[in-house]
Amino acid sequence: MQNIRYANFDDYELILRIDDSISKNRWKTWTDNKQAIFAFDDNDFLGWLQYNYFIEKWPFVNRLYVFEKFQNKGAGTALMKFWEREMISKGENRLMLSTESDNIGAQRLYSRLGYKCVGELNLREENTELIMLKDLL
Repeated sequence: MQNIRYANFDDYELILRIDDSISKNRWKTWTDNKQAIFAFDDNDFLGWLQYNYFIEKWPFVNRLYVFEKFQNKGAGTALMKFWEREMISKGENRLMLSTESDNIGAQRLYSRLGYKCVGELNLREENTELIMLKDLL
């Protein structure tokens, strides 16, 4: 059974398994502001979601990561739905995220959850990033 919860500062060692570039100061900010969410199944760490605010206005998923062996088993959906419920409880009415254009699995997940592609960010040396939006009202 999946357990979704806000990450706390003591989870720092877990996040380093995924991204060792995250500093303790950044991690503290995210955990203090409840901007990092973890998914577990019994004792297994399945993945996480981290968000911020786009132009300080709309909640924006910066990171959604599920370990490969747990993908396509509902962890990504559970993380997104938890985050969406939390944003609704805070009175938010628009959610945003982005995904690389070649990440078809993520695009399918987000589309199933009601996100629509509203634009692209095309940086010269990187994959095209699709910008997706969901209006809650």
